[in-house]
Amino acid sequence: MAKKKIKAKALVNLKYDKEIKKIGEELKIRIDNVESMVDRGLIVLLEDIPEKLGEDDETGGESNEKEGE
Repeated sequence: MAKKKIKAKALVNLKYDKEIKKIGEELKIRIDNVESMVDRGLIVLLEDIPEKLGEDDETGGESNEKEGE
């Protein structure tokens, strides 16, 4: 299963998934890595992070609506 990714902009020169990105370049970051990279000041997000991370990615995110019924 492919991991979901979101768009971000590099704040420093970095190597991610065998690609080298320079300051200001856009790249796609796996959701699993986003929080730690933002906390360390490596990237800034260009898209919103989905509300629920982790367990909803595997179920498609629709299970929460059905659980409340």
